[in-house]
Amino acid sequence: MSEDFDRTVTSFFKQYQDRGMLKWAGFYLSDHTQQLEKEAHLATKIVSQQAQQSRQELTELLLAAFNQHLTVTLQLNTIRLNDDKVEEISGNVTGFTEAGVLINGHEFLIDDLRHIQTT
Repeated sequence: MSEDFDRTVTSFFKQYQDRGMLKWAGFYLSDHTQQLEKEAHLATKIVSQQAQQSRQELTELLLAAFNQHLTVTLQLNTIRLNDDKVEEISGNVTGFTEAGVLINGHEFLIDDLRHIQTT
C-alpha cells in the first residue's frame, strides 16, 4: 500500500500546476488587513513644519541613513489649507533614483522634501 500511495502522490505532483500567488490572496484575514492599514496610517501623519533644509543637507542625511541603516522621518513640501502643518512620513531608505530617494519602496523626489530627521 505504501508504494501505491507514493506512486499516486508522485504522479499528482508531476501533473499539478501551481497558479502562483493569486490563490493566496483570498487568505488574508480581516485582522491582518486591518493591521496593515493601521501601520500605513501610522507611517504618515500631519505635524508642524520644520525649517526648509538645503538640497545638500537633505542628500547628506539620506546617504548617511542609507549607509547606517537608520530610520528617517521626512517632511514633504505639500500644500495644505493650514500653512503650518505638513505631511510627515517615516521609513527606511531602500535606494536612490536619478531625482529622488526610495523610502520603503516608495519614491520621493528630492525637490519635494522639506526636512529630514534620522532616528
